[in-house]
Parts: sequence; structure tokens; C-alpha cells
Amino acid sequence: MRTTVASFTDSYQYTIDQLIEKIVQRCRELNLRLMDTEEATRLDFIVFLTVQTMNYLHSGRHRVAV
Repeated sequence: MRTTVASFTDSYQYTIDQLIEKIVQRCRELNLRLMDTEEATRLDFIVFLTVQTMNYLHSGRHRVAV
């Protein structure tokens, strides 16, 4: 996923790793669990991560809207 999003957004994989860590941390705080298939969730997460990465790159700061 990281490689895919990095190629779409022209950003560093390290930046995406940091965003993934923040998203995972927030999901744990909210005790979120999958409600759909892993494959469907994977595609949704790639789209979500791409949007979050673009928001981060254009705003200079990051907030995960979960």
C-alpha cells in the first residue's frame, strides 16, 4: 500500500509510514474493527491514505479525520 500511495502522490514512503502509524494509533484509540472484507477494506484504505497524504502535503500539517 505504501508503495502504491507513494507513486500516486509523488511523496516519500517514510511520510506515508508516519501517516499509517497515526491512523493505526487513532483506530486503536477508537477501538475500530473491520466490518467489510479484507479486500474491500484494502481498496478503501488505499483511497483514504491517498487523500490523507495529499492533505498532509498541501496543508503542511496532518489531522486524521476518522
